[in-house]
Formats: sequence, structure tokens, C-alpha cells
Amino acid sequence: MAERHSDVVLFDRLCRNDESAFRRLYERHRTPVYWYSRSLLRSDLDAEEVAADSFVALWKKRHSIVIHGLSALPWLLVTARNLSWNRRRSLNSRATVPMDDIDEPASQQLPLEEQIAQRMILDKVARLLESADPIDQELFRMCMIEGFAYKEAAARLDLTHGSVRNRLFRLRRHVQSVVAPA
Repeated sequence: MAERHSDVVLFDRLCRNDESAFRRLYERHRTPVYWYSRSLLRSDLDAEEVAADSFVALWKKRHSIVIHGLSALPWLLVTARNLSWNRRRSLNSRATVPMDDIDEPASQQLPLEEQIAQRMILDKVARLLESADPIDQELFRMCMIEGFAYKEAAARLDLTHGSVRNRLFRLRRHVQSVVAPA
């Protein structure tokens, strides 16, 4: 059931240099990795490069990576986050554009405090997802990141619609309690 939907089998094949397994992992996770990178970088071109670099890192480090749960997505998102931060630092250190040429007004840029707060929240959510039940990780990936309907996710994971709805409700509530404790 869940094993055919997990990345564990594909990752095992990847570790044996199976390029078709790499392609399958890429097809499965490229969209969420791109959009996550895009949310951090606010640039389509930079997000595309970071997403591609994340998969290059997956290939290069495949023998030393440990996948927790059923999905390689948490590892890819953490890698994309780190590469995005490196990209932003690199771009900021090389910035030579005169202030008059900047299109976006400074008032629309996030203050450093807000950027740090967002990073801390994303880190908390990533840690929470890494420790979540493997089926919940897969449901999060399918419904929250890739946009699957609950019915479709239920059918693919051999669960009931109600079970998917309840699991995601509990996961959202848990995320909210971690992100914004009372």
C-alpha cells in the first residue's frame, strides 16, 4: 500500500545508481522544491537554479543521506532552504546596483526581524514534519504541497476520505500549536 507511494524504495534504487529512480524522485518532488525556493528567493530564475541544485546534491550525496519516514521531500526542502540562503547571501554581497535602479521600494522588503521569524517558523514546521507519522508526511506532501484532493489522496494511500481529513486536521492543529503556542 504505502510502500509503492513512498520514496524509500526509490531512494534504495537511487543509492544503487539507478537513474530512473532519480528521475522519478525528481518528477515527484520538483514542484514543491521549486515553489518553496521561490517563496524564499522571490525570483523564478533563482528558484529554478536552487531547485536543480537541490537535486544535484541529492544525486551527489545519495550514499550518505538518511531518509527519515517515507519521503525524501523533507531532506530536499532543507537543502533548498540552505541553498536559497546561500544564494541570497551571495547576491547581497555582490550587489552593485545603484539605489535609484532598484524597482522594489524598501518599504516592500521584509525587515530582518520578520525574515528571521519566518525562517524560525519554517524550521519548526520542517522538524515537526520530519517527526510526523510517515503516512501523515505523505498526506502533507500530497494535499498541502502538491494540491491533491482529499479523495484522491485517500484512494492512492488506501485510506478513507474521513481518515485523510482527520489526519490533516490533527497535523494542521499540531503545526499551529508549534508555530503559535498559546
